[in-house]
Amino acid sequence: MASGTHIYAVIYRSGHSNLDAKQIANIGLGVNDKATDFFDKKCPVGEAERNSAMLDMDSSKQQAQYILLRRRETPGLGKEMERLSIIGCKEIAQRGNFGFYAGDQGRGFSVWWYKYLQLKLQ
Repeated sequence: MASGTHIYAVIYRSGHSNLDAKQIANIGLGVNDKATDFFDKKCPVGEAERNSAMLDMDSSKQQAQYILLRRRETPGLGKEMERLSIIGCKEIAQRGNFGFYAGDQGRGFSVWWYKYLQLKLQ
């Protein structure tokens, strides 16, 4: 995941991590649901108006561009997406005993290494 100059990653650690694709997908879906709720509440254009406008468009490409513009004009959406993504990454790391990496402008650090998440080796 990236946000501005920040990069976050959950890292599989061979011999230590428990890869559960269903669990990871469910965490991702939960993050997506929360982001959608935020967008629906904060977007200056109401959901009914957005849906009506998209019905008049000729292609899915036009619809995608329209939604992109609405996301850009939604106050606080970028920060909220970053916050939710970090929460999702931490949850994946904690539940699956993964490493969690955070970096900024090429200077990274392992959150797992510094025990911010207190992950334990199996």
